[in-house]
Amino acid sequence: MRALLLIALLGFALPAHAQQAVSGTITQIRTGWDSDSFGIMITAPQINPAHCDNALGYVSTTDQPGYHTYYAAALTAYVARKQVSVTVHNTQCIGPFPKIIGINMP
Repeated sequence: MRALLLIALLGFALPAHAQQAVSGTITQIRTGWDSDSFGIMITAPQINPAHCDNALGYVSTTDQPGYHTYYAAALTAYVARKQVSVTVHNTQCIGPFPKIIGINMP
């Protein structure tokens, strides 16, 4: 029983890999590249926790969960000139770009 308790406590003590986010205003929305995808660039300095080859924006593709929600949020924020917070995956890229896993509008 003590061993199970120790294992459980160690599991809670290990650091989680939190995803990273950056906030700014969307300056560009890119679409296509011969696929159902979009990319955005924002006013804040680029973050690239996954060390993707191309750090010029963030990308999502239609086969990714949340794609339509991200795209709708990006278009809304771009047209309204609202600030967004873009969350990117810490270990995955889409092609050479950081992978979008969330777009929030305050």
